[in-house]
Amino acid sequence: MATGMHGAARSGRGGEALAWALAGAWAASIFAAIPLARSIEHAVRDALGQRAFGWLAIGAVLAATAAALTVIGRSRGATASPRDAHSPRAAVRAAWLFAVAAAFAFATASLWSNPEEAMHFVQYGVLSLLLQRAVAFRLPDASSYFVAALAGALVGCADEAVQWVVPGRYFGLRDIAINAFAASLVQVGLAMGIRPAGVARTTSRAGRRVALRIALALWAALLAFALNTPARVAVWAPRLPGLAFLATNESTMMEYGHRYDAPDIGVFRSRLAPEELAREDATRAAAGAALLDAYRDAYGDFLVDVPPQRDPFVHELRVHLFRRDRYLEFWRAQTGGSPEQVEERRKLATVAAREDRLVRRFFARTFAASGYALPPDVAARVARDELPGLDYESTVSRDLVTSVGEGELLAVFALALVALLTALLSQRESG
Repeated sequence: MATGMHGAARSGRGGEALAWALAGAWAASIFAAIPLARSIEHAVRDALGQRAFGWLAIGAVLAATAAALTVIGRSRGATASPRDAHSPRAAVRAAWLFAVAAAFAFATASLWSNPEEAMHFVQYGVLSLLLQRAVAFRLPDASSYFVAALAGALVGCADEAVQWVVPGRYFGLRDIAINAFAASLVQVGLAMGIRPAGVARTTSRAGRRVALRIALALWAALLAFALNTPARVAVWAPRLPGLAFLATNESTMMEYGHRYDAPDIGVFRSRLAPEELAREDATRAAAGAALLDAYRDAYGDFLVDVPPQRDPFVHELRVHLFRRDRYLEFWRAQTGGSPEQVEERRKLATVAAREDRLVRRFFARTFAASGYALPPDVAARVARDELPGLDYESTVSRDLVTSVGEGELLAVFALALVALLTALLSQRESG
């Protein structure tokens, strides 16, 4: 990460090979951790608490910022007078580093309800740094920052694609965005803060061509994801050896749905349009309730046997009920009397109360016919603890794309691909 490290690495014959070996090893560790991630998360959560992941991410950001500030001081001291080390230019570089650190800290805080996701910042921040060091051997100019950021984002896409086929793991567009954010933000810190020695401030034609090729591959991957809906997976997966299970896989790659803004509940998403949701509840109440009750104590089996591709109505209802009951458990376990503990208890009660109200209103007949109603005394106590003015957004089906339709999204992707191809061809012609 240090300026001197870049220069020293390029001066040795094996420096480039070592740089790529480090980047490749780190990327391999990310993929190797995929099947182990849940076990690691549970072990850390049991030993140190769920927030340990968030604090670890913040600690990594602080350590990296401190190291980067040390690099700035040493680089100025090696190339200028002591007075220049405190010049406005050094102050601007430090300000950029503080801005990058603040962005990482803010992003980590935004993930505080699921702090394990903040570990993506560590994984892809380090990968981005290692990629830039390796790329800079052949592209010692500003294009190395763009290439490293794009390559990091492409690795992040591959990471999520692998998770899609690994049992117990899930594909997530949100995680792709987090990975790309981390990879890009580290490059901002490098370009504007550290400014490695030997890396020119302008881009080269060769560097722009490489960046455009990676951008083209990245956009093609995202387009493939956008096309890979459950309906299409059900067509191609059974035709490929060993992949038939993907047709009913619990994890879905891309689904389009509908956003509901419900008064006194909040926001939730569904694969079904309002008229479809009402029709399913009216016509399938008895059968749906029987299916729910059959899996009352076997939630994991339910997710496998009743995936959203097969029965979105009953699947979504059961997941909402699971979220309600999980937060009821958290609420019961929170018994402390400090103001912070009381506040936390009321937030837990709010989630349980909103999910309960949601299923009673939008899945009314099926829920009433099932055995999932809360005992009246429990429902009353949860209602008393609820925070009425708290904004709520259910995480159930949160990965559904609701802000744009499939046709519109594909049109945007197609236009972007044309633009990237045109830019790449123009670079070749000018070369």
